[in-house]
Amino acid sequence: MSDKIMLVEDDQPILELMEILLARIGYKPLIVPDVLEALEIVKTDAPAPNGAGLAQRGRLYFLK
Repeated sequence: MSDKIMLVEDDQPILELMEILLARIGYKPLIVPDVLEALEIVKTDAPAPNGAGLAQRGRLYFLK
């Protein structure tokens, strides 16, 4: 698996742990420490050539 995943977390120890865990299971984590930066990335990220990126933009998950 080499899927990309965006990880948004402002707590540095948790961010580092999640980055390691996600990489171990095969993801390529994009680490973003700020939600506003994450939203900007989602807004400006070009869609995949087959249009799949457009579908992904509407799916943001927030964990509490």
